[in-house]
Amino acid sequence: MGKCTNVRLVVNVYFMLTFVGLIITVMYISETMPVIESFPTFLRKIQAYRDIFAVKHAPCKEPKTKIVFLKTYKTASTTVSAMLMRYGYYHNLSFVLPLKSPVFSRVKPFNRNMMKEAVPPLPSSNGTYDVHAIHVPFNKSEFAAVIHNATYVTIIRHPVSQFESTFGFYKAATRIKSLRKDSMNGSRDPLSVFLMDPKRHYNSLRENLKVVLRNRQIFDFGLKAKDFDNDTRVGQIIDAAAKEFDLVMISEYFDESLLLLRRLLCWKFDDILYILQNKRSGKLRFSLDAWKSKQILEWNKADYKLYKHFNATFWRKVAEYGSGFQDDLRKLRRMLDDIRSDCLDVGRHKIAYQHRRNVTMLKKNATSYCKIMNWDADVGTAVLRKRQMKNNSSSS
Repeated sequence: MGKCTNVRLVVNVYFMLTFVGLIITVMYISETMPVIESFPTFLRKIQAYRDIFAVKHAPCKEPKTKIVFLKTYKTASTTVSAMLMRYGYYHNLSFVLPLKSPVFSRVKPFNRNMMKEAVPPLPSSNGTYDVHAIHVPFNKSEFAAVIHNATYVTIIRHPVSQFESTFGFYKAATRIKSLRKDSMNGSRDPLSVFLMDPKRHYNSLRENLKVVLRNRQIFDFGLKAKDFDNDTRVGQIIDAAAKEFDLVMISEYFDESLLLLRRLLCWKFDDILYILQNKRSGKLRFSLDAWKSKQILEWNKADYKLYKHFNATFWRKVAEYGSGFQDDLRKLRRMLDDIRSDCLDVGRHKIAYQHRRNVTMLKKNATSYCKIMNWDADVGTAVLRKRQMKNNSSSS
């Protein structure tokens, strides 16, 4: 008898607590949602969310040709620029290019006044520009004044490999006086010496080298050098970039990035094929270890925060791509293998750009298609500049 009473007591307590929990839940809902919607209204909202999702992921109807590409340093950006230039060449697009110099500025953010020294657009463009694909720090409002309704794209790289690449490519070991002796006699690794006291070596640099040897990636996004250690300002620049860019590609996942770019721009697979450009000479490479990597990340903290943010958003975009991503990746890589097989003489290369680049040679009987595929950004800039100048002179 006593056991039955205890069981009934436990059951009653259970139902009482459940009832109290239900009352509390209803009270909370009443506080947070004072008006309970009718079921038809609820259904209409669900359908609206479904419509928004469908529009966001609906297949596009035509290729996008208004593009602003923020070209960053030592991130495979030259390969992307060359790709955009080839596409523009084939589709008769007008590029924002300086009249003579390779860039508008490596330090000052883009502004519309720079267009006073720009090559005019093609006559067929009705006085408007389509694409920007060369180095200049970012300023969206100014770009928007020159290229209307553009898609904004850029690419970044892990700060450790990006900094090592920059340090080597710009021959910092021979251009920093305090490192020159170590570099010439090989007694110590110049990169290690720099990282032991980066601030001292950095402060001895000329401005044209200073601007590439610390947080250069986020500098191109708009962060000023004086704010490199200002966490609040760094966060603001990253938040702004997240809103302003339609795609931030990741150099370490280059082919994956191109699939996202292709879908964003509604391009074909043929449009995103490439031959790797601006590959650094092996003589300008430095070994990396755990200590060097840690020091580089400490020296480039703002860049690292930028990278971590967009590396996370990158993989969310890959997930949104859907189940066909891996199949498309295999297809792209098969096509790239075919390009290399058809165009490149893999065993041969030439050293170019002041002994900084190893350029893979084309086959002797390479087609005109292969020759255009092998454009780097310098060649593309020269060809497009000449075409826009020629067409404007002949039309006047």
